Amino acid sequence: MNININSPKLLSLIMSFYELSGMKIAIYDNEFKEILTYPEHSCAFCEAVWECSGRNKCDSFTADMCRKSSQKRETLVYTCHAGLTEVVLPLQENDIVFGYAVCGQITNQKDREKFVEDVLQRCSEMELEPDSIKELIKDVKYRTDNQLNATLQIINALASYIILQKMVYVSEKKLGLQIVEYIRQNIYGDLSVKALCRKFAVSKSKLYIVVKEYTPQGLAKFIRSCRIDTALREMKNNPDKPLTAIAKNVGFENYEYFLRVIKWETGKSVKEIRKKYNEETKLQ
Repeated sequence: MNININSPKLLSLIMSFYELSGMKIAIYDNEFKEILTYPEHSCAFCEAVWECSGRNKCDSFTADMCRKSSQKRETLVYTCHAGLTEVVLPLQENDIVFGYAVCGQITNQKDREKFVEDVLQRCSEMELEPDSIKELIKDVKYRTDNQLNATLQIINALASYIILQKMVYVSEKKLGLQIVEYIRQNIYGDLSVKALCRKFAVSKSKLYIVVKEYTPQGLAKFIRSCRIDTALREMKNNPDKPLTAIAKNVGFENYEYFLRVIKWETGKSVKEIRKKYNEETKLQ
């Protein structure tokens, strides 16, 4: 996926974020490559870790966290492999993840002794002397849970603004993205593999390959998720509409299968869901 950035505008924004939060922030593309960061240099501890063991381990860990946030479609707070607190959130538009914002190099561990002990344990296999590590992490900034939660709210708003202002965006609609958007817009139609291949003039294998970049859960599961989301909206907006009609309208020809899928995905039966929607309507 080709990513474009408005570097001057985005850099100014993340510089302001750093001035407020004191947290280093970096923007990554969907291949987990860093495309913009501020400040350019990391904290002394991270620099020492990179010099000692290389950046590969750090980059691999960050990529894993990016994948996890993409799968969950949510912001994650985690402890990196060296013991620092970091945050990652997916940059997404129309449910398509095309990049990530990662910030951190701080700690939210209130007990400094426990923080030092944890870092020493995590870095025990590195060629860094314990006394050197203790000295290096003295400058790692501490943030309370309240401060961290406030930062999370800001960075989520920041991500929305970045997308709204097109500071980071997909430079072109590739075939895979076209297919994904077509599926969302035509959930009531024929979305069989045969129909999609005919519509976009691609082979079955090509279809799976180009869509995989945008739907890591797989084509079939993605279509099913879209159908379920549409069915739930139908149930909420049309409380008197027969469930059999809703199931058929969103592409579930087998009503019993529709009932099972709803239960699998939501943990509730359609009757429980409809009852909940009806109760919410009465309260409005």
